[in-house]
Amino acid sequence: MSIKTALLSLCFAITAMAQTPNKNYFGQLNIEGTPGEYVTGGRTYNLTHRTGRLTAEISNDKTQMEIRYDDYNMPDVNFAKRNFVIEFQAIRGETLHKGKYKSAIRYPFNRKVEYSADSDIPARITYSNGFNFAGMERICSQLTADFTINILEFDPTDNRIEKLEVDFVQYCENGTSFAKGLLYLTRTQGVEFKIRQ
Repeated sequence: MSIKTALLSLCFAITAMAQTPNKNYFGQLNIEGTPGEYVTGGRTYNLTHRTGRLTAEISNDKTQMEIRYDDYNMPDVNFAKRNFVIEFQAIRGETLHKGKYKSAIRYPFNRKVEYSADSDIPARITYSNGFNFAGMERICSQLTADFTINILEFDPTDNRIEKLEVDFVQYCENGTSFAKGLLYLTRTQGVEFKIRQ
């Protein structure tokens, strides 16, 4: 094998590792922004429970979930800490489960009520999947997103999340730049799971 071939193989291997959850971690959040993406600033972040606190909170009815990452380190040169929040909600208040969720709009504004011109009674209510990825003191006013829940397991003894794996893509302000992420959490020391009552 030539040196050039070996280097190319190494590059492909490193790229694959960056996009695949390392199951040895209790908590891992990989985020990549394309050039011009608002929330990430076009940067890549590979975060774990060792670099910050990871918290997963799901509503008691299992229709909405929030993931938070709070960095242990000092703010960067732009005086913004690497803190992120990811929120998911299934359409029409359905229970979250394994599967693909398409055409999500910004949570919690994914339920739209329209009124007729001469009445206070709602004329039309439309529902969408809800999603929100924000951080670095930045949030999208409008967004579209797709997310996939690959793994969602619960502890039968207390109904808390046991294991979670989600990937997502978010477009901000009707732009072409996007942020994509991969989240992997297991319920053990280093990751906190909560139930919102």
